[in-house]
Amino acid sequence: MRPRPARPRGGVARRRARLSARRRRGLRRLAGALGVLASLVLCVLLVRSDIQALQPPIESGPDVISAGPEPAATGWAGPQPDHGVDVSFPQCGRTLRDLDGFVIVGLDGGMPDRANPCFARQWRFARRQAGAAVYVNTADTGRGDPERLGRRTGQADVQALRDHGIAPGTPVWLDVELPRVWRGSPARHRAVLTAHLRALARAGYPVGIYSAPALWREITGGAPVDVPTWVGIGRATPERAAATCRRRAFGGVRPSIVQRIGTGSDGRALDRNLVCPGVDLTGLVGPT
Repeated sequence: MRPRPARPRGGVARRRARLSARRRRGLRRLAGALGVLASLVLCVLLVRSDIQALQPPIESGPDVISAGPEPAATGWAGPQPDHGVDVSFPQCGRTLRDLDGFVIVGLDGGMPDRANPCFARQWRFARRQAGAAVYVNTADTGRGDPERLGRRTGQADVQALRDHGIAPGTPVWLDVELPRVWRGSPARHRAVLTAHLRALARAGYPVGIYSAPALWREITGGAPVDVPTWVGIGRATPERAAATCRRRAFGGVRPSIVQRIGTGSDGRALDRNLVCPGVDLTGLVGPT
């Protein structure tokens, strides 16, 4: 009697093949679904980005630039100088000679987020003179909330002043020039400057604004101000500086201080400053 041949195992192999095929189809469907989901997410992000790009920038700003309530300033007990100089990072490495006037020192290196590497040395020099004050740079990126930007810049200035041991009551001037760093509208710029001034004033620092008439018109639209002004007139004679004191320069007010480009003791260009007749330096320059 012949032995019965073994039953072929093809049925098991076919079932395994069908199972493997179903798994592959399932994986393909899952991959397709994930691809569609990724495409939808990308589309949503692109549309959202396009919408944000199309939204107009914030254009609101105050008509008058104000610091709000003025903080207490360090008063002068003795004679007040009627002249002085201002220095900053361009004077790094120069020998500064003692003088009988005041010194206003730039805290920044040309932009609000750049430090003047010589500030500590220059501030020590200023403190040996008849009076001292600080000026800070300003700018607008043209993006985001202008009030938040101005407030954040002002708060950074306050922290830097504290780090250098400069007490509240010391006057601080906002340097408003260089139109290329002002990338928004005049309304935005007014909002940035107002928030910047108020952050410093709330921290106890009396404030003022430095600018030139043409720059002020371009940056702010010629906005009026209710803080002291310090006007730059470029290379000029002492007589022209004195004449500038007698008329309104920018902001709708007569300047308290006029700056002209003169010459230092080393024969190189140096900013010279004249205090206008009848102006009290309290809140403009602190006694040392």
